[in-house]
Order: sequence, then structure tokens, then C-alpha cells
Amino acid sequence: MTIRLVEADFLSVEELAELPVEELRRLFRLYREAARYGIDANDIDDCLDRADPQTPAEWVVAIRTARGICPKCHGSGSYSWGACINGKMSHSGECFRCEGKGHVDVSDCRRNRGYDGHAIRRAFAQMS
Repeated sequence: MTIRLVEADFLSVEELAELPVEELRRLFRLYREAARYGIDANDIDDCLDRADPQTPAEWVVAIRTARGICPKCHGSGSYSWGACINGKMSHSGECFRCEGKGHVDVSDCRRNRGYDGHAIRRAFAQMS
């Protein structure tokens, strides 16, 4: 039985515990890969250390809840761009990477990875 990450997002620890260990390992690897797209490896390790998981299902829940400082806005929640005039950027708005939260979690990383892939494909399509 193979479960997609979208389906695994809504499973509780008890429901995850019913899955085979091989499936839990696969889910953990997928979540870790998704988290590495926007969360520093040290932040992931810190989240796992704080959660102190004991069972494979708890490891999946711990990696699913990992979060780190947003690399785009550096934790402020607002992104600024444009010319710097008197120490202020000419444009600013809510950070699209973290949706203004100042931190990114695994679901944000997955959304950003999908958006970036779409933007790259769109840019290549315009070039040809």
C-alpha cells in the first residue's frame, strides 16, 4: 500500500502506526526531501531533537511538523525589493514564500517547490 504525501498529511499518529515500517520510512524520506527544499538541515535536526520521536510513526509526524526561518524574508514576514531610498526599499509586501508567517514548514516547502517548477517550465516555454 503506497500512500501519497497529500494523503499522509491528514493521518494521525495512530493511523500512521498501522502502516508497515517500510511505508513509514518511505514517507519520512519524502517529507525530509520536501523539507530540505526550504528549511536548513540544522533546523530540521533541531525540530527532530525537540520532538524526541520514539516510534517510526512519531518520526513521520515530527518531520511533518518541522519548520525553519524563511530564507526569502529572513523571518520578518514581509519581503522588500526595488531601490533603496533613505534606507527604505521602494517596494514591499507580504512574503510569498512563507505567506507572511516568517517561517516555512514542510507544506510551504512543497508549495514553493511546485511553484518554482512551474515557473521554470514557463520560462523555458517562452524561450522556445
